[in-house]
Amino acid sequence: MECGICSKKFGKQRQPNCPSCSRATAYNLRVEQATSLLDKEKLHRIIQTVLQPPSQLRASQISSPSQVVELTESARKLEIEKHKYHILAVDTRLEAIKEQQDLLRQQIVDARKENATRKSEHHKKREEIQAARLKLHNVHSAQLNQIRSDCKRSAHRLEKVQKHTIQGRQKLCMETAVLSGLRRKRGRTRNGVSSSDAVSIGKMSIPDLRELNTVHPDVINASLAHITRLLATTSHYLGIRLPAEIIPPHADFPQPAIYSLQSSYGNKTGKLRHLSIAKPLPLLAKEESPIYNLFVDGLVLLAYDIAWLCRTQGLINITTWEDLCAIGPNLYNLFLGEQSHVYSSNTNSDSQLKNGANLPRLGEFSHANTSADVTNHQVTNLLSRWEMPSLAQIQDKVKSYLLTEISGAEWEMLDEKEWEEEREDERAVLVGGARWSLAAGAASRMGVSYMTTAQDPEDATQLKDESGKGWMKLKVRSGEGKE
Repeated sequence: MECGICSKKFGKQRQPNCPSCSRATAYNLRVEQATSLLDKEKLHRIIQTVLQPPSQLRASQISSPSQVVELTESARKLEIEKHKYHILAVDTRLEAIKEQQDLLRQQIVDARKENATRKSEHHKKREEIQAARLKLHNVHSAQLNQIRSDCKRSAHRLEKVQKHTIQGRQKLCMETAVLSGLRRKRGRTRNGVSSSDAVSIGKMSIPDLRELNTVHPDVINASLAHITRLLATTSHYLGIRLPAEIIPPHADFPQPAIYSLQSSYGNKTGKLRHLSIAKPLPLLAKEESPIYNLFVDGLVLLAYDIAWLCRTQGLINITTWEDLCAIGPNLYNLFLGEQSHVYSSNTNSDSQLKNGANLPRLGEFSHANTSADVTNHQVTNLLSRWEMPSLAQIQDKVKSYLLTEISGAEWEMLDEKEWEEEREDERAVLVGGARWSLAAGAASRMGVSYMTTAQDPEDATQLKDESGKGWMKLKVRSGEGKE
Protein backbone atom coordinates (compact mmCIF):
# COMPACT_ATOMS: atom_id res chain seq x y z
CA MET A 1 0.00 0.00 0.00
CA GLU A 2 1.31 3.42 -0.96
CA CYS A 3 0.84 6.68 0.90
CA GLY A 4 -0.76 9.53 -1.17
CA ILE A 5 1.40 12.13 0.49
CA CYS A 6 4.80 10.65 0.93
CA SER A 7 4.37 8.11 -1.84
CA LYS A 8 5.90 5.44 0.29
CA LYS A 9 4.77 1.93 0.48
CA PHE A 10 4.05 0.36 3.93
CA GLY A 11 2.74 -2.91 4.96
CA LYS A 12 2.96 -5.37 7.85
CA GLN A 13 6.66 -4.80 8.36
CA ARG A 14 6.86 -1.13 7.44
CA GLN A 15 5.06 1.33 9.58
CA PRO A 16 3.53 4.63 8.33
CA ASN A 17 5.63 7.72 8.75
CA CYS A 18 3.32 10.72 8.36
CA PRO A 19 -0.03 11.59 9.90
CA SER A 20 -1.92 10.82 6.75
CA CYS A 21 -0.30 7.39 6.61
CA SER A 22 -1.34 6.84 10.22
CA ARG A 23 -4.91 7.93 9.52
CA ALA A 24 -5.08 5.70 6.49
CA THR A 25 -3.83 2.80 8.52
CA ALA A 26 -6.44 3.36 11.35
CA TYR A 27 -9.38 3.86 8.94
CA ASN A 28 -10.12 0.20 8.43
CA LEU A 29 -10.02 -0.43 12.19
CA ARG A 30 -12.51 2.34 12.77
CA VAL A 31 -14.84 0.91 10.19
CA GLU A 32 -14.62 -2.54 11.83
CA GLN A 33 -15.32 -1.01 15.26
CA ALA A 34 -18.37 0.87 13.95
CA THR A 35 -19.63 -2.28 12.25
CA SER A 36 -19.21 -4.23 15.49
CA LEU A 37 -21.10 -1.59 17.46
CA LEU A 38 -23.93 -1.60 14.92
CA ASP A 39 -24.14 -5.37 15.07
CA LYS A 40 -24.11 -5.25 18.83
CA GLU A 41 -26.92 -2.72 18.89
CA LYS A 42 -28.89 -4.82 16.40
CA LEU A 43 -28.45 -7.93 18.54
CA HIS A 44 -29.45 -5.95 21.63
CA ARG A 45 -32.68 -4.89 19.98
CA ILE A 46 -33.34 -8.44 18.86
CA ILE A 47 -32.69 -9.73 22.37
CA GLN A 48 -35.00 -7.14 23.85
CA THR A 49 -37.66 -8.06 21.28
CA VAL A 50 -37.28 -11.77 22.04
CA LEU A 51 -37.46 -11.21 25.74
CA GLN A 52 -40.67 -9.20 25.47
CA PRO A 53 -43.98 -11.07 25.46
CA PRO A 54 -45.60 -11.29 21.99
CA SER A 55 -48.50 -9.12 23.07
CA GLN A 56 -46.16 -6.23 23.81
CA LEU A 57 -44.38 -6.28 20.42
CA ARG A 58 -44.87 -3.21 18.19
CA ALA A 59 -45.15 -3.19 14.48
CA SER A 60 -42.08 -1.04 14.21
CA GLN A 61 -40.02 -3.80 15.81
CA ILE A 62 -40.94 -6.33 13.04
CA SER A 63 -39.77 -5.19 9.66
CA SER A 64 -40.05 -8.45 7.60
CA PRO A 65 -41.42 -12.00 7.73
CA SER A 66 -37.89 -13.34 8.08
CA GLN A 67 -37.49 -11.23 11.19
CA VAL A 68 -40.69 -12.69 12.59
CA VAL A 69 -39.38 -16.18 12.01
CA GLU A 70 -36.05 -15.25 13.53
CA LEU A 71 -37.71 -13.73 16.57
CA THR A 72 -39.90 -16.77 17.03
CA GLU A 73 -36.97 -19.13 16.75
CA SER A 74 -34.93 -17.00 19.07
CA ALA A 75 -37.74 -16.88 21.62
CA ARG A 76 -38.16 -20.66 21.42
CA LYS A 77 -34.42 -21.21 21.78
CA LEU A 78 -34.38 -18.80 24.75
CA GLU A 79 -37.27 -20.64 26.35
CA ILE A 80 -35.46 -23.93 25.82
CA GLU A 81 -32.29 -22.51 27.30
CA LYS A 82 -34.25 -21.25 30.30
CA HIS A 83 -35.77 -24.67 30.82
CA LYS A 84 -32.39 -26.32 30.50
CA TYR A 85 -30.90 -23.86 32.98
CA HIS A 86 -33.78 -24.42 35.39
CA ILE A 87 -33.48 -28.18 35.00
CA LEU A 88 -29.75 -27.92 35.59
CA ALA A 89 -30.30 -25.80 38.68
CA VAL A 90 -32.91 -28.25 39.98
CA ASP A 91 -30.61 -31.18 39.29
CA THR A 92 -27.78 -29.38 41.07
CA ARG A 93 -30.05 -28.64 44.01
CA LEU A 94 -31.32 -32.20 44.08
CA GLU A 95 -27.77 -33.45 44.12
CA ALA A 96 -26.96 -31.12 47.00
CA ILE A 97 -30.12 -32.22 48.81
CA LYS A 98 -29.23 -35.88 48.24
CA GLU A 99 -25.75 -35.27 49.57
CA GLN A 100 -27.18 -33.45 52.60
CA GLN A 101 -29.74 -36.24 53.04
CA ASP A 102 -27.04 -38.86 52.96
CA LEU A 103 -25.01 -36.84 55.40
CA LEU A 104 -28.00 -36.47 57.75
CA ARG A 105 -28.77 -40.19 57.49
CA GLN A 106 -25.21 -40.96 58.41
CA GLN A 107 -25.36 -38.53 61.29
CA ILE A 108 -28.64 -40.10 62.46
CA VAL A 109 -27.05 -43.51 62.37
CA ASP A 110 -24.03 -42.24 64.29
CA ALA A 111 -26.28 -40.40 66.77
CA ARG A 112 -28.33 -43.55 67.35
CA LYS A 113 -25.21 -45.51 67.99
CA GLU A 114 -23.95 -42.81 70.35
CA ASN A 115 -27.35 -42.63 72.08
CA ALA A 116 -27.38 -46.36 72.54
CA THR A 117 -23.88 -46.22 73.99
CA ARG A 118 -24.83 -43.35 76.32
CA LYS A 119 -28.05 -45.10 77.32
CA SER A 120 -26.08 -48.15 78.26
CA GLU A 121 -23.60 -46.02 80.22
CA HIS A 122 -26.46 -44.13 81.92
CA HIS A 123 -28.16 -47.37 82.81
CA LYS A 124 -24.96 -48.64 84.39
CA LYS A 125 -24.44 -45.35 86.22
CA ARG A 126 -28.09 -45.37 87.37
CA GLU A 127 -27.61 -48.85 88.76
CA GLU A 128 -24.42 -47.72 90.50
CA ILE A 129 -26.22 -44.66 91.87
CA GLN A 130 -29.12 -46.78 93.11
CA ALA A 131 -26.70 -49.14 94.80
CA ALA A 132 -24.77 -46.24 96.33
CA ARG A 133 -28.04 -44.57 97.41
CA LEU A 134 -29.26 -47.76 99.03
CA LYS A 135 -25.94 -48.18 100.78
CA LEU A 136 -25.98 -44.52 101.86
CA HIS A 137 -29.57 -44.91 103.09
CA ASN A 138 -28.56 -47.90 105.15
CA VAL A 139 -25.54 -46.08 106.52
CA HIS A 140 -27.63 -42.97 107.18
CA SER A 141 -30.30 -45.01 108.95
CA ALA A 142 -27.66 -46.71 111.07
CA GLN A 143 -26.01 -43.39 111.88
CA LEU A 144 -29.37 -41.77 112.59
CA ASN A 145 -30.31 -44.57 114.94
CA GLN A 146 -26.93 -44.24 116.59
CA ILE A 147 -27.36 -40.48 116.90
CA ARG A 148 -30.85 -40.90 118.33
CA SER A 149 -29.55 -43.43 120.79
CA ASP A 150 -26.68 -41.10 121.73
CA CYS A 151 -29.12 -38.19 122.05
CA LYS A 152 -31.36 -40.21 124.33
CA ARG A 153 -28.39 -41.23 126.45
CA SER A 154 -27.10 -37.66 126.48
CA ALA A 155 -30.55 -36.33 127.34
CA HIS A 156 -30.84 -38.91 130.10
CA ARG A 157 -27.39 -38.01 131.42
CA LEU A 158 -28.21 -34.31 131.09
CA GLU A 159 -31.46 -34.87 132.96
CA LYS A 160 -29.58 -36.65 135.71
CA VAL A 161 -26.94 -33.93 135.81
CA GLN A 162 -29.68 -31.30 135.82
CA LYS A 163 -31.45 -33.14 138.62
CA HIS A 164 -28.25 -33.40 140.64
CA THR A 165 -27.49 -29.76 139.86
CA ILE A 166 -30.91 -28.69 141.13
CA GLN A 167 -30.51 -30.82 144.23
CA GLY A 168 -27.03 -29.37 144.76
CA ARG A 169 -28.27 -25.84 144.33
CA GLN A 170 -31.14 -26.48 146.71
CA LYS A 171 -28.82 -28.02 149.29
CA LEU A 172 -26.28 -25.22 148.97
CA CYS A 173 -28.96 -22.56 149.33
CA MET A 174 -30.61 -24.31 152.26
CA GLU A 175 -27.28 -24.89 154.00
CA THR A 176 -26.29 -21.28 153.38
CA ALA A 177 -29.61 -20.10 154.79
CA VAL A 178 -29.19 -22.32 157.84
CA LEU A 179 -25.58 -21.21 158.37
CA SER A 180 -26.63 -17.58 158.06
CA GLY A 181 -29.04 -18.16 160.95
CA LEU A 182 -32.31 -17.92 159.03
CA ARG A 183 -34.97 -19.07 161.54
CA ARG A 184 -38.71 -18.83 161.94
CA LYS A 185 -40.47 -18.67 165.26
CA ARG A 186 -44.07 -19.69 165.19
CA GLY A 187 -46.58 -17.20 166.57
CA ARG A 188 -48.46 -18.00 169.75
CA THR A 189 -52.09 -17.62 170.57
CA ARG A 190 -52.93 -15.90 173.85
CA ASN A 191 -56.37 -14.90 174.99
CA GLY A 192 -57.75 -15.68 171.54
CA VAL A 193 -55.26 -13.38 169.81
CA SER A 194 -52.63 -15.04 167.64
CA SER A 195 -49.35 -13.32 166.86
CA SER A 196 -47.64 -13.56 163.48
CA ASP A 197 -44.58 -15.69 162.83
CA ALA A 198 -41.24 -14.00 163.47
CA VAL A 199 -38.33 -14.66 161.08
CA SER A 200 -34.77 -13.90 162.13
CA ILE A 201 -31.35 -14.14 160.53
CA GLY A 202 -28.14 -14.31 162.49
CA LYS A 203 -30.22 -13.99 165.70
CA MET A 204 -31.46 -10.64 164.40
CA SER A 205 -35.15 -10.35 163.61
CA ILE A 206 -36.01 -9.43 160.01
CA PRO A 207 -38.44 -6.50 160.16
CA ASP A 208 -41.35 -5.98 157.83
CA LEU A 209 -40.90 -2.84 155.72
CA ARG A 210 -44.09 -1.45 157.26
CA GLU A 211 -42.70 -1.80 160.80
CA LEU A 212 -39.39 -0.01 160.34
CA ASN A 213 -40.48 3.01 162.41
CA THR A 214 -40.33 0.94 165.61
CA VAL A 215 -37.13 -0.96 164.86
CA HIS A 216 -33.74 -0.03 166.26
CA PRO A 217 -31.29 1.11 163.53
CA ASP A 218 -28.66 -1.38 164.68
CA VAL A 219 -31.15 -4.20 164.23
CA ILE A 220 -32.03 -2.89 160.76
CA ASN A 221 -28.38 -2.59 159.73
CA ALA A 222 -27.42 -6.02 161.05
CA SER A 223 -30.38 -7.83 159.48
CA LEU A 224 -29.86 -6.08 156.12
CA ALA A 225 -26.18 -7.02 156.14
CA HIS A 226 -27.06 -10.67 156.75
CA ILE A 227 -29.81 -10.59 154.10
CA THR A 228 -27.56 -9.09 151.41
CA ARG A 229 -24.83 -11.65 152.14
CA LEU A 230 -27.36 -14.46 151.94
CA LEU A 231 -28.83 -13.13 148.70
CA ALA A 232 -25.43 -12.59 147.09
CA THR A 233 -24.24 -16.09 148.03
CA THR A 234 -27.41 -17.92 147.01
CA SER A 235 -27.68 -15.94 143.76
CA HIS A 236 -24.17 -17.10 142.95
CA TYR A 237 -25.10 -20.70 143.72
CA LEU A 238 -28.30 -20.47 141.68
CA GLY A 239 -26.63 -18.68 138.78
CA ILE A 240 -29.23 -15.92 139.01
CA ARG A 241 -28.69 -12.25 138.25
CA LEU A 242 -31.11 -10.26 140.37
CA PRO A 243 -32.90 -7.29 138.76
CA ALA A 244 -31.27 -4.81 141.16
CA GLU A 245 -27.57 -5.40 141.75
CA ILE A 246 -26.70 -5.98 145.42
CA ILE A 247 -23.37 -5.06 146.98
CA PRO A 248 -22.92 -7.06 150.20
CA PRO A 249 -20.49 -5.91 152.90
CA HIS A 250 -16.89 -6.64 151.99
CA ALA A 251 -13.40 -5.28 152.52
CA ASP A 252 -13.30 -1.45 152.53
CA PHE A 253 -17.11 -1.46 152.22
CA PRO A 254 -18.60 -2.44 155.59
CA GLN A 255 -22.24 -1.60 154.86
CA PRO A 256 -24.48 -3.17 152.19
CA ALA A 257 -25.83 -1.21 149.23
CA ILE A 258 -27.98 -1.70 146.16
CA TYR A 259 -28.30 -0.13 142.71
CA SER A 260 -31.49 0.77 140.91
CA LEU A 261 -32.78 -1.39 138.07
CA GLN A 262 -31.41 0.97 135.43
CA SER A 263 -28.00 1.35 137.09
CA SER A 264 -27.25 -2.33 137.71
CA TYR A 265 -24.57 -4.46 136.06
CA GLY A 266 -22.21 -2.19 134.22
CA ASN A 267 -24.41 0.88 133.86
CA LYS A 268 -23.38 2.65 137.06
CA THR A 269 -25.07 5.95 136.30
CA GLY A 270 -27.56 6.28 139.15
CA LYS A 271 -27.05 6.86 142.86
CA LEU A 272 -25.96 3.99 145.07
CA ARG A 273 -28.56 3.31 147.75
CA HIS A 274 -26.92 2.38 151.04
CA LEU A 275 -28.83 -0.15 153.13
CA SER A 276 -27.84 1.22 156.51
CA ILE A 277 -28.90 4.11 158.72
CA ALA A 278 -27.26 5.85 161.66
CA LYS A 279 -30.44 6.98 163.44
CA PRO A 280 -34.03 5.82 163.81
CA LEU A 281 -36.13 6.01 160.70
CA PRO A 282 -38.59 8.67 161.99
CA LEU A 283 -35.72 10.92 162.99
CA LEU A 284 -34.00 10.29 159.65
CA ALA A 285 -37.19 11.23 157.78
CA LYS A 286 -37.42 14.45 159.79
CA GLU A 287 -33.78 15.57 159.64
CA GLU A 288 -32.36 14.05 156.45
CA SER A 289 -35.20 13.42 154.02
CA PRO A 290 -32.96 12.76 150.91
CA ILE A 291 -31.08 10.00 152.75
CA TYR A 292 -34.40 8.71 154.05
CA ASN A 293 -35.87 8.52 150.54
CA LEU A 294 -32.81 6.74 149.16
CA PHE A 295 -32.83 4.28 152.06
CA VAL A 296 -36.52 3.41 151.62
CA ASP A 297 -36.02 3.08 147.85
CA GLY A 298 -33.14 0.70 148.50
CA LEU A 299 -35.25 -1.37 150.89
CA VAL A 300 -38.01 -1.67 148.30
CA LEU A 301 -35.44 -2.68 145.67
CA LEU A 302 -34.12 -5.34 148.02
CA ALA A 303 -37.64 -6.60 148.72
CA TYR A 304 -38.35 -6.60 144.97
CA ASP A 305 -35.22 -8.71 144.36
CA ILE A 306 -36.44 -11.22 146.94
CA ALA A 307 -39.96 -11.30 145.46
CA TRP A 308 -38.59 -11.66 141.91
CA LEU A 309 -36.33 -14.49 143.02
CA CYS A 310 -39.26 -16.22 144.70
CA ARG A 311 -41.36 -15.82 141.56
CA THR A 312 -38.72 -17.29 139.24
CA GLN A 313 -38.19 -20.23 141.60
CA GLY A 314 -41.85 -21.20 141.74
CA LEU A 315 -43.31 -19.28 144.70
CA ILE A 316 -46.21 -17.27 143.29
CA ASN A 317 -47.96 -16.17 146.49
CA ILE A 318 -46.37 -12.67 146.41
CA THR A 319 -48.94 -10.61 144.53
CA THR A 320 -49.39 -7.34 146.48
CA TRP A 321 -47.08 -4.70 147.85
CA GLU A 322 -47.95 -5.87 151.38
CA ASP A 323 -46.69 -9.36 150.49
CA LEU A 324 -43.52 -7.82 149.07
CA CYS A 325 -42.85 -5.92 152.33
CA ALA A 326 -42.68 -9.19 154.30
CA ILE A 327 -39.10 -9.95 153.30
CA GLY A 328 -38.48 -12.30 156.25
CA PRO A 329 -41.27 -14.81 155.45
CA ASN A 330 -40.46 -14.56 151.76
CA LEU A 331 -36.84 -15.51 152.38
CA TYR A 332 -37.79 -18.34 154.70
CA ASN A 333 -40.40 -19.75 152.29
CA LEU A 334 -37.90 -19.58 149.46
CA PHE A 335 -34.98 -21.38 151.12
CA LEU A 336 -36.41 -23.33 154.04
CA GLY A 337 -40.08 -23.66 153.17
CA GLU A 338 -41.75 -26.93 152.30
CA GLN A 339 -41.38 -26.07 148.57
CA SER A 340 -45.04 -26.93 148.06
CA HIS A 341 -45.94 -23.99 145.91
CA VAL A 342 -48.46 -21.64 147.43
CA TYR A 343 -51.22 -20.36 145.15
CA SER A 344 -52.98 -17.08 145.46
CA SER A 345 -56.78 -17.22 145.34
CA ASN A 346 -57.08 -13.52 144.54
CA THR A 347 -55.46 -13.51 141.11
CA ASN A 348 -57.13 -15.04 138.11
CA SER A 349 -53.85 -15.52 136.24
CA ASP A 350 -52.18 -17.56 138.98
CA SER A 351 -55.32 -19.56 139.74
CA GLN A 352 -54.93 -21.19 136.35
CA LEU A 353 -51.75 -22.89 137.56
CA LYS A 354 -53.42 -25.73 139.41
CA ASN A 355 -50.75 -28.33 138.91
CA GLY A 356 -47.58 -27.82 140.93
CA ALA A 357 -45.56 -29.64 138.27
CA ASN A 358 -46.13 -26.67 135.98
CA LEU A 359 -44.16 -24.43 138.33
CA PRO A 360 -40.36 -24.33 138.48
CA ARG A 361 -38.49 -25.65 141.46
CA LEU A 362 -35.81 -23.96 143.47
CA GLY A 363 -32.63 -24.05 141.40
CA GLU A 364 -34.29 -25.30 138.20
CA PHE A 365 -33.90 -22.14 136.12
CA SER A 366 -30.93 -19.79 136.13
CA HIS A 367 -28.92 -17.49 133.90
CA ALA A 368 -26.02 -19.98 133.93
CA ASN A 369 -27.98 -22.81 132.32
CA THR A 370 -28.61 -22.85 128.57
CA SER A 371 -31.16 -25.66 128.66
CA ALA A 372 -33.11 -24.13 131.56
CA ASP A 373 -32.49 -20.41 131.21
CA VAL A 374 -34.49 -17.82 133.13
CA THR A 375 -35.71 -16.50 129.78
CA ASN A 376 -37.49 -19.83 129.27
CA HIS A 377 -41.14 -19.48 128.28
CA GLN A 378 -42.23 -21.07 131.55
CA VAL A 379 -40.51 -18.42 133.68
CA THR A 380 -41.43 -15.68 131.22
CA ASN A 381 -45.06 -16.75 131.49
CA LEU A 382 -44.86 -16.58 135.28
CA LEU A 383 -43.35 -13.09 135.22
CA SER A 384 -45.83 -11.86 132.61
CA ARG A 385 -48.72 -12.97 134.83
CA TRP A 386 -47.26 -11.29 137.88
CA GLU A 387 -49.89 -8.73 138.88
CA MET A 388 -47.55 -6.70 141.03
CA PRO A 389 -47.68 -2.89 141.02
CA SER A 390 -44.77 -1.07 139.45
CA LEU A 391 -41.64 -0.48 141.49
CA ALA A 392 -42.26 3.28 141.68
CA GLN A 393 -45.78 2.69 142.97
CA ILE A 394 -44.53 0.30 145.64
CA GLN A 395 -41.89 2.80 146.76
CA ASP A 396 -44.52 5.52 147.00
CA LYS A 397 -46.88 3.25 148.94
CA VAL A 398 -44.17 2.24 151.45
CA LYS A 399 -43.06 5.85 151.97
CA SER A 400 -46.64 7.00 152.37
CA TYR A 401 -47.38 4.21 154.85
CA LEU A 402 -44.31 4.95 156.97
CA LEU A 403 -44.82 8.72 156.93
CA THR A 404 -48.48 8.32 157.82
CA GLU A 405 -47.53 6.11 160.73
CA ILE A 406 -44.94 8.64 161.89
CA SER A 407 -47.37 11.56 161.71
CA GLY A 408 -50.17 9.60 163.39
CA ALA A 409 -48.02 8.18 166.20
CA GLU A 410 -46.35 11.53 167.08
CA TRP A 411 -42.84 10.11 167.54
CA GLU A 412 -40.42 11.98 169.71
CA MET A 413 -36.70 11.63 170.29
CA LEU A 414 -35.49 12.10 173.86
CA ASP A 415 -32.01 13.41 174.33
CA GLU A 416 -29.63 12.20 177.01
CA LYS A 417 -30.79 14.67 179.67
CA GLU A 418 -34.44 13.78 179.22
CA TRP A 419 -33.55 10.11 179.55
CA GLU A 420 -31.55 10.72 182.75
CA GLU A 421 -34.24 12.95 184.27
CA GLU A 422 -37.16 10.62 183.71
CA ARG A 423 -39.43 9.83 186.62
CA GLU A 424 -39.34 6.55 188.39
CA ASP A 425 -42.82 5.64 187.15
CA GLU A 426 -41.80 6.38 183.53
CA ARG A 427 -38.61 4.34 183.47
CA ALA A 428 -38.45 2.01 180.51
CA VAL A 429 -38.39 -1.65 181.29
CA LEU A 430 -36.92 -4.23 178.89
CA VAL A 431 -39.37 -6.98 178.08
CA GLY A 432 -37.78 -9.70 175.89
CA GLY A 433 -35.56 -9.06 172.90
CA ALA A 434 -31.99 -7.84 173.07
CA ARG A 435 -30.75 -6.63 176.42
CA TRP A 436 -29.50 -3.15 175.58
CA SER A 437 -27.47 -1.27 178.14
CA LEU A 438 -29.41 1.17 180.27
CA ALA A 439 -26.34 3.09 181.35
CA ALA A 440 -26.57 6.85 181.33
CA GLY A 441 -26.76 8.09 177.74
CA ALA A 442 -26.81 4.64 176.22
CA ALA A 443 -30.38 4.87 175.03
CA SER A 444 -29.74 8.25 173.45
CA ARG A 445 -26.72 6.97 171.62
CA MET A 446 -28.71 4.04 170.36
CA GLY A 447 -31.36 6.39 168.97
CA VAL A 448 -34.31 5.09 171.06
CA SER A 449 -37.70 6.34 169.89
CA TYR A 450 -40.81 7.01 171.91
CA MET A 451 -44.51 7.30 171.18
CA THR A 452 -46.67 9.83 173.03
CA THR A 453 -50.33 9.09 173.76
CA ALA A 454 -52.91 10.45 176.21
CA GLN A 455 -52.42 8.62 179.53
CA ASP A 456 -53.00 9.35 183.18
CA PRO A 457 -49.78 10.18 185.06
CA GLU A 458 -50.58 7.56 187.66
CA ASP A 459 -51.19 4.89 184.97
CA ALA A 460 -48.05 5.61 183.00
CA THR A 461 -46.31 2.37 182.18
CA GLN A 462 -43.29 1.29 180.33
CA LEU A 463 -43.99 -0.84 177.26
CA LYS A 464 -42.01 -2.38 174.52
CA ASP A 465 -43.26 -2.19 170.92
CA GLU A 466 -44.89 -5.28 169.32
CA SER A 467 -41.94 -6.14 167.14
CA GLY A 468 -39.63 -6.43 170.10
CA LYS A 469 -37.06 -4.12 168.63
CA GLY A 470 -36.10 -0.96 170.52
CA TRP A 471 -37.73 0.89 173.39
CA MET A 472 -41.03 2.75 173.50
CA LYS A 473 -42.16 5.03 176.33
CA LEU A 474 -45.70 6.26 176.83
CA LYS A 475 -45.83 9.84 178.03
CA VAL A 476 -48.72 11.92 179.29
CA ARG A 477 -50.11 14.83 177.33
CA SER A 478 -50.75 17.87 179.48
CA GLY A 479 -54.31 19.07 179.82
CA GLU A 480 -56.03 15.71 179.23
CA GLY A 481 -58.06 13.86 181.82
CA LYS A 482 -58.05 10.28 182.80
CA GLU A 483 -59.70 7.72 180.59
